Amino acid sequence: MDRLIFAVLCWSVLYYISISVSCASVNGPNAVLVASRARSAPRIDGKLDDPAWDSARRIELIWTEMGTRIPEHFRTQVSVVFDDKGLYIAFINHDPAMPNLRSSISEHDRCLTGDDTVGIFLEPGGTGDGHSFRVTVNAGNTVRDVWRPSEANLEKRRQGNIPSELIPIAMAYVDARDWEPMGVKTAVRREDDLWTVEISIPFEDLLESKPTKETWGVNFMRRIVAQHSYFVTWTNGGRRFIRPDQYGRLLFSD
Repeated sequence: MDRLIFAVLCWSVLYYISISVSCASVNGPNAVLVASRARSAPRIDGKLDDPAWDSARRIELIWTEMGTRIPEHFRTQVSVVFDDKGLYIAFINHDPAMPNLRSSISEHDRCLTGDDTVGIFLEPGGTGDGHSFRVTVNAGNTVRDVWRPSEANLEKRRQGNIPSELIPIAMAYVDARDWEPMGVKTAVRREDDLWTVEISIPFEDLLESKPTKETWGVNFMRRIVAQHSYFVTWTNGGRRFIRPDQYGRLLFSD
């Protein structure tokens, strides 16, 4: 009996070690998505029937904020393409109980964590500690957009100095809640067993004229609330998935 108990304990330790190693393999920069150039920009209508999506690479969001894998029936897929004007993002969200999909918030920039949502996190600098942007969309197509200053900029703000890169945009950028990108477009479409989201984000709304750096930081999120309570993310950063140093890599390919 003692040998059996010892064997079970050893197996359990190895099992959890293997899970830890597997989780670590998709942390941060180890996760890479290549965004291809779209010959024509997709229509932002939620249908995902544009030629731009036909050849776009598709990734899976599989990790919960607890570091466990999401059940297969909540399969979530994301694609990103770009052109000279901006980024285009598509989400495919499988859900076995579509009538229970929650979208209670309809006011722009309200907190959406009580609704079924998707979101993209972007750090154009690609350094892991730069300023970052988040666009979140709920199942009713309500949008929340957030800008987070870099740690260096936060320190400048504490000292009363507004970073120079913010001045051409608006003084309101010193407050993350006041970022109001003018060109972001979103659309949501519901089907029998899934819902889709399309998002377009102009580079100029990200303080960029174009993707001057080949690699950006990026992460993706889906919030599932109707049946369970999951944050599902691309990189396995645990509860730190909103931090730029936990983002994966977005590569721009012509």
